[in-house]
Amino acid sequence: MALHKALHAYRIHMDADVSSFVHVQPHLLQQLNGSDCGVLVIKFMEFWNGATLTTLVAEVRVGLHCQTWTVFLCFFPNRME
Repeated sequence: MALHKALHAYRIHMDADVSSFVHVQPHLLQQLNGSDCGVLVIKFMEFWNGATLTTLVAEVRVGLHCQTWTVFLCFFPNRME
């Protein structure tokens, strides 16, 4: 129903039967502080293949990703890939 309302609000006509959609909610690492949410979202998007996570995001790696991105942003602002 929410999908239908959203499509209608943007004047998009689409006959979609969402009753057959499969809801996927994998067990994910939870944010334990007020600063890692962006890193977790980026890593989940990177490892999501449309059905499942291809790699587990470990809590210890979140800090490593933050440090790596900080170094690149500070010392190589034009080389972010």
